[in-house]
Amino acid sequence: MQYPQAIDVIPPGDRLFDFRFVIVYPLPMEFRHLFYVNLVLCVITFLEVLFTIRKNALIKTCFLLIISSLFVMNFYSFITVTNRFQFILVKCMRIVYVCSTMLAVIHLVTPKIPTWIVGITIFSICFLIGLRLYYFDQIVIDSQAPVSTQVFAVGHEFQSPPAARFIVFALVILVTGIIYYYYRQFLFKMNRENIHYRHFCRFIIAMVLPFFLLVIFGMLGNFSVLEPGITPYLFSVFSFIIIFSILFRPKLLNKTAYFHHHLRQ
Repeated sequence: MQYPQAIDVIPPGDRLFDFRFVIVYPLPMEFRHLFYVNLVLCVITFLEVLFTIRKNALIKTCFLLIISSLFVMNFYSFITVTNRFQFILVKCMRIVYVCSTMLAVIHLVTPKIPTWIVGITIFSICFLIGLRLYYFDQIVIDSQAPVSTQVFAVGHEFQSPPAARFIVFALVILVTGIIYYYYRQFLFKMNRENIHYRHFCRFIIAMVLPFFLLVIFGMLGNFSVLEPGITPYLFSVFSFIIIFSILFRPKLLNKTAYFHHHLRQ
């Protein structure tokens, strides 16, 4: 039998004296162990990136942001989200992960990020965070028992206007298209006889695969198609792939800021 870990009283909005109690259940121990391992790996990887990459500031910043976002998401998966502030923080970290991954993949192809992509990134961050802050009182914390993770959440977060949902879906499709386009550009432009070819191919595949998992299962979760019980497994696999892709990245990324030229030779 699962006993509730915490109870949060959530006012529904405008209706007076109408409160809803959200009961948060603790995760089974096997999931908590996986999240704890991810936390340790995040710390190790963060320090390794911080002191090893010296030449490329953009790649280094993107990797540090990705690892930091993973740490926060695993931390709140480990202790369980119990209020709306924690909920929004987890969602913000998911946005940070997506934007950092997109910029890192683009930088593998071109040394300069296009201005319009920077604009879309800033707009997406402001819109998605602002939307959650605007509907703060209507956010429904997913209380799936006995397992739950807000990274691959199942069900709607809140009831927003159709226009807002269409904009969110459009942004998801646009960012997915951008990442896929630059992923293909990287494979097309790289010299197949280059000694770094295989390592870089494995690296970029490991970078984009978790993002596509997040998009696919995020969509399924939004339409309540995804089974809640598998979300901790999904998030654990998601975290492991990202951590090890950065930890075992090509060493060329550490030594030069102009690796684009090396890959074409």
